[in-house]
Amino acid sequence: MSERGVEKHAVGASGKSQEKADAQPKEIFNAPYTFVETYNQLADAVLILSRSPYLVVDCEGYDIAQPDGKLSLLTIGTAEARDLFVIDVLNIKDKEEASVVDLLALFTNEAIPKIMWDGRGDFVEIFDWYGVEMQGILDLQIAEVAKQARHETEPTRQARFARQLQYGWKAVRKHKELFSGIHILPGLDGVVRSYKLGEHLAKDTEVVAMHRAGESGRWMERPLPERLIQYAANDVYLIAVVYTFFLEKKWIQKELKAQSYRYINAEKTREDKQRRQQIGASRLLPLGVLSDPSALYGTLHVCAWCKRLLDLGSFQHSSYTQPTPGEKGKKSKKGQKGNVGGNTRSLRRKPCCRVCVVSAMKSEVTIDKEWIIVVT
Repeated sequence: MSERGVEKHAVGASGKSQEKADAQPKEIFNAPYTFVETYNQLADAVLILSRSPYLVVDCEGYDIAQPDGKLSLLTIGTAEARDLFVIDVLNIKDKEEASVVDLLALFTNEAIPKIMWDGRGDFVEIFDWYGVEMQGILDLQIAEVAKQARHETEPTRQARFARQLQYGWKAVRKHKELFSGIHILPGLDGVVRSYKLGEHLAKDTEVVAMHRAGESGRWMERPLPERLIQYAANDVYLIAVVYTFFLEKKWIQKELKAQSYRYINAEKTREDKQRRQQIGASRLLPLGVLSDPSALYGTLHVCAWCKRLLDLGSFQHSSYTQPTPGEKGKKSKKGQKGNVGGNTRSLRRKPCCRVCVVSAMKSEVTIDKEWIIVVT
């Protein structure tokens, strides 16, 4: 037992003790954690968390942010994951209890950065469970995309679409304007591997396979298998390692807070997430996240599918010429009377943003293709 009266755990990927895991170099590293399942234990955890300059946050549960989703575990780490607390929210859900009030005060304190990786689903689950909107989020997934956008060439970005999402070079080259400025969202595990942040740092492949098999309902089991608790702790440890690395590389830009806010608000409800998933858009960064659309373009337009307000550049758009009726009895330049008309240049756009169009194209989902006249 620790001095806080809560046992710390660290088990190997196969459920073996940490001592045995250390003797097997092929085992993934498992971060020590404190499992919190009582309000007294939470009070001790909050005291430690309140002293940290930033918090690392992640959630686990059944179909996170889906219409029938349920939160199971809330994992929070201090700076550099020196302390990791895996909180069993099924036992800790009274919003009026003092320790929970103190925890939620940390979440809503914008001055305390909350380091996350793709925090969209976590934001939804925490709001639905505790009724608070987390403030001060720094989403490292956006930091990685922003870094790519600053440094990679257009052919490299196009190649990622052709390779990772299997659109095919022909489609990407044919629709260059359609794909312009659209980015694939990277996974946490892939980023850890690509930057070689640790030979033994990785997600438990058996738990990953469990998710892919649609068995996330196992997060709601009680008693919860220790392997799943360890997986939750490891996720936050990985996020903390990536954050330290990004800080060293100076990839945490001052715009990240505003970008993260726009990212979270792209799927702020379960319905938002479901709409985007219906056409396979969840793997693509929503447009209008890296740059503030209202600051750049002023007038915003609603996407007919994702329902977001976006600038004109987020849509397929073009100018076209249409005849205008003339004024009856007005003389033409040649002095002839009659209905003298002319041509007017107008703007039009497609009803759905380019991310929704690209996603629907891949998913073979039909969305409205009629042009909309843009009133200027």
